[in-house]
Amino acid sequence: MKRLVSTLVALLALTAAPFTALAHPIQGPDGVLRFPFGDKEAPAVFCAPLYVCDIILEPGETVLNYAIGDSARWMLAPAASGANGSTPHILLKPTDSNLSTNLIVTTSKRTYYVDLHSLRVRPMLRVGFFYPAEPDAADHSAAADAHMDHDGMSDDPGVPAAALDYKYQSSGSRELFPTQVYNDGKHTYVRLDPRIPEMPALLAVGPDGDQVVNYRVKDGDLYIVDAIPDRMALVVGSGKHQLRATITHKT
Repeated sequence: MKRLVSTLVALLALTAAPFTALAHPIQGPDGVLRFPFGDKEAPAVFCAPLYVCDIILEPGETVLNYAIGDSARWMLAPAASGANGSTPHILLKPTDSNLSTNLIVTTSKRTYYVDLHSLRVRPMLRVGFFYPAEPDAADHSAAADAHMDHDGMSDDPGVPAAALDYKYQSSGSRELFPTQVYNDGKHTYVRLDPRIPEMPALLAVGPDGDQVVNYRVKDGDLYIVDAIPDRMALVVGSGKHQLRATITHKT
C-alpha cells in the first residue's frame, strides 16, 4: 500500500551499489547530526517554520541537480562553505507546519534521498552524513541487520522474547492506534495498523511538549525508535482536523 511516511529519526540514501547498513545517526563534536549514507531507509529531517535547516554534504563533491516534492511550501537554496566553496550545503525553510515531502540531490559522487517534515518542535538545524564505506564496517552493519526478524525483534540470544516489554496503552484517536508496541531495553517498536490511510509522524512527548525522536521505518509499517520514551504520539494533520494517538509506557 502506497503511503507517505510522515516522520523521525531514520535513515538514508541509496547509491548505485548500496550496502545493507542499519546504523544510527551520530552527533558530532561540531553539533552536526550525521546520518550514515547508504542505509536502507531515507533519513527523516525535521524543520520548523521561521527556521532554516542546513543539510551539509561531503567536502569536494559538486551538486549537479536537486528536486523537492513540494516546491510551493518549502524554500530551497544551495550554498557553499570552506576554502574555495568546497563544501556544498542545501538550505531549507518550510512555510508552514505539518508538511511532509521528499528531497533528492544528485552530486558528482552520489545521490541523496531525504524525507522532509515540518513540525512546531525543536528543528534539526544542522544535519550531514558520514560514509561508512569500509568493507568491514559494512559487513558489521549487515550482520547486525540480519539479527532482526520481520517484526523488528532481535533474535540475538542476549535479548530473549521473555525480556521484551509490551506494557503500553494507547489513547486518543482510535484510527491511529498501533497494533503492537514493545521495547527490548534499547529500542521501542511501534507496529501500525495497515488500514491507516496515511502514515503518521511519531514524536516523543515530554514535560515541555512534543519532541523529535530518532526513528526509522521498516517494512512500511514498523517504527523503530532509538530510545524508550515514556510517552509517544502518532500525529496526522493539524489544527481542529488533527488526529492524535498517545502511547504511554506503563511502569
